[in-house]
Amino acid sequence: MSNLIFDIETTGFHSIENRITCISLLVLETNDIVTFIDEDEKRILEDFWNAIDDNTTLIGYNSHSFDYPFIIRRSIINSVKIKKIKKHIDLMKEVNSFFVSYERNYRGSLDEWAFILTGEHKLENGSKCIEYFKNKQFDELRKHCENDVLITKLLLLRCRECNLI
Repeated sequence: MSNLIFDIETTGFHSIENRITCISLLVLETNDIVTFIDEDEKRILEDFWNAIDDNTTLIGYNSHSFDYPFIIRRSIINSVKIKKIKKHIDLMKEVNSFFVSYERNYRGSLDEWAFILTGEHKLENGSKCIEYFKNKQFDELRKHCENDVLITKLLLLRCRECNLI
């Protein structure tokens, strides 16, 4: 079984009007990071789904509300075959005690968690990635997305340390 921490970058928040520009996967068992960037969104999505197997657990931050539904919708739009995911963990829901508390509307950002866990803020806001894609600055886009999966990994490890997951 593989545990994949994932993050996406897009050209906006609306999955019908906007597209995916980058997907990063961090393989928890090996600490390897694989990033899919291409001007062809269909290729990004095909590479993503080809990296998934029947026993994959996807782990993200705000991924139930944003990343995963965005991937699903864009896959449908691009006629890309979708695989069933065995398990999907959204750390934002876990750290906000979404299922057991009244703080369902609190949405601590990944940047806030990065600062709490490392003392440093994220490299930049994700909106900067739109410019990176438009200007074909794929190295910067890759660096941002990979930084997000690394921060998500730190949050996952802290959640495990605190016996939350």
